[in-house]
Amino acid sequence: MRRQQGFTLIEIVIVVIMIGMLAVMSVIRFSKEKEKSRGEEAARVLLKGYSVYHYLLDKKRQFSADNPLTWTRLDIEDPNLNKSRNFDYSILNGDSVTVSIHANRIGQPTRSLYIDLSSGCITKTEPY
Repeated sequence: MRRQQGFTLIEIVIVVIMIGMLAVMSVIRFSKEKEKSRGEEAARVLLKGYSVYHYLLDKKRQFSADNPLTWTRLDIEDPNLNKSRNFDYSILNGDSVTVSIHANRIGQPTRSLYIDLSSGCITKTEPY
């Protein structure tokens, strides 16, 4: 009886398929984690705006339609000037009670975060 050496074609194909499946799963996982980290970047900008806003309120600064909140008044560099940003940031001035900062994902308008500056509540869309 002749002794076999090496692997059969079926064994090699099965191993290649398994390696391919593992590679696809790791790429999907990596892209999800990368997108989450981008959302954390936006959350940091929103929370910084929230903390400075409340600091200014403690200093008795008033904001209104005639005196709206801006990045300059928050003493924060406009995050839209950062060329490597992943979000478009905007401050929405409502009445004196409703002021919020929005972060909309560039190129993906359904992905966004915003913070209500009066309550500090951050609202996120998936995957953030």
